[in-house]
Amino acid sequence: MIFKGVRAAGLAFASGGATSISIAGGAIIGPVAWSFVGIVYIAETSINYRRYKKGHISKTEFIARAKTGAVGTIGGLAGASAGALLGFLAGSAVFPVVGSIVGVLIGGVAGGLAGKKLSVKLFVSIERKIEKAKKLRKALKEKNEQ
Repeated sequence: MIFKGVRAAGLAFASGGATSISIAGGAIIGPVAWSFVGIVYIAETSINYRRYKKGHISKTEFIARAKTGAVGTIGGLAGASAGALLGFLAGSAVFPVVGSIVGVLIGGVAGGLAGKKLSVKLFVSIERKIEKAKKLRKALKEKNEQ
């Protein structure tokens, strides 16, 4: 029964028309979503900038928050898109109309949260590795100069 719903959704998507699955996926990664995400990111960065100007956070902390916010925003949008698509497929397979809507909502929210968390975690890990490599390079350079 589950495969029947997934197969039907796949066939609807393959037909190329303005189907519900393409609308569900396109609504989350479309221009309206990007605009909304951009506005939220700008608001978040503005709040952090005010904190920086008031002296509550340092310039380094402000830059780190801006980078993390950008990565988290993109990761959240990608996760929300994938989650909504998977939620739509699962919801359609279980209960065609209502399940599709509920699946998009739950999958989008869960995917967005997971995408943001995972992308920020990966970004921080990469940043730490870069810092370690810079310190090692500096130490080797100082050792060679002696």
